[in-house]
Amino acid sequence: VILNSYAQNDMLANLSRLGMGLANVLSFPLVFGGLRDQSLALISFVSPSMSETCELVSFQNTLSTIMLVLITTIAILVNDASIVIGLVGSICGSATIYVLPCILYDRAMAMYMDEEGEMKHPEERYLVRMIAACFSWWAGPLRPSLCECLCSSPVGIQHVLEFD
Repeated sequence: VILNSYAQNDMLANLSRLGMGLANVLSFPLVFGGLRDQSLALISFVSPSMSETCELVSFQNTLSTIMLVLITTIAILVNDASIVIGLVGSICGSATIYVLPCILYDRAMAMYMDEEGEMKHPEERYLVRMIAACFSWWAGPLRPSLCECLCSSPVGIQHVLEFD
């Protein structure tokens, strides 16, 4: 999209266009393989009775052909990729800011829980919270909620700063 703003006779821009085209063509099999595998896993998850069918090579080939025709048709019909790039950017940006920190926090906290759901080492929880707060410092909307979370802890933020 950015390369469209350069002149058609600019040699470096044309070389960059060629490089981007090669990168897209050569990375397609890798991305398509992941899409096919995850589509098969999704079909098996949604409909467990289809699990055996998903293992058949003929079904995988048919699914690959249908997806490839669909993707190629969409690529031919869509002239401007900025809509797709904007959509992917907004979804991935939102996931990076709002969803991934929560998942990382949940997984980090799971390491410190025993079978009864009690903290094994409560002081480590505050250290993880402090690291999470520093990690997401750039996410403006998260700062107030993280500060409230840290400051509302029973021990308080002072305990975090005094942690040895």
